[in-house]
Amino acid sequence: MLATSIINPQGVRVSTIEHFLSAVSSMGLDNLLVELDAPELPILDGSARGFIDSIMHAGLIEQCALKKYLLIKKTVSVKDGDKWALLHPDSKFSIDFMIDFKHPLISAETNRLNIEVSKENYISEIADARTFGFVRDVELLQQKGLGLGASLNNAIGLDEYSVLNPEGLRFNNELVRHKTLDAIGDLFVSGHNIIGAYHAYKSGHALNNKLMLALLNDVESWELVSVGEYKNDATRETILSKPKEECFESLSMWS
Repeated sequence: MLATSIINPQGVRVSTIEHFLSAVSSMGLDNLLVELDAPELPILDGSARGFIDSIMHAGLIEQCALKKYLLIKKTVSVKDGDKWALLHPDSKFSIDFMIDFKHPLISAETNRLNIEVSKENYISEIADARTFGFVRDVELLQQKGLGLGASLNNAIGLDEYSVLNPEGLRFNNELVRHKTLDAIGDLFVSGHNIIGAYHAYKSGHALNNKLMLALLNDVESWELVSVGEYKNDATRETILSKPKEECFESLSMWS
């Protein structure tokens, strides 16, 4: 699976949504209207930076409503050969991702990223990581009429030994950072930010999709919780902020 797609009951499909979902998820956005004039979202430079900059330029409006989170209550896992991905309970959203490509750029220092996902570290550590592809794979895809827009302007190009982009990499571990960016978007297809930990080895869009289907189909493995309702069992402290009092006041006017 080259990208993540969604389809509605009327059969309208939108593809290549993972970078956009990754950005809006990490910015805490879960209520917005998206208008498109094409069946896929723009790739931009292959990262989520353009979406982040546009969101920050437009600004955010805090609504007077309780935000819903997808709380992981028990471990759910999927695998495909030696590839696997899982979600397990935690008091925060974190990702531990490992890649394994046969390439000189991939080493024990660059093949893994373990990060607690927040708006701040997403913007500084993940948003700029670009999608990547091997020349041999791109050539095969383009022979089939796929990936025709791929270029060094919107992706990292790799041959058997090096990076083809003149500017090189933005991070020495940019590849695993981008796989993390993708995973954040794939996990947001429910429309809710996750409270839980994601671990994966060689996972991609297809396996992440399989994981989310396994999670949502197991009703005992998750629960929707509102801001201010979920408490850390260890400290009994509310880990999510409560809405402002004036929100309750404005809501009571309509009750």
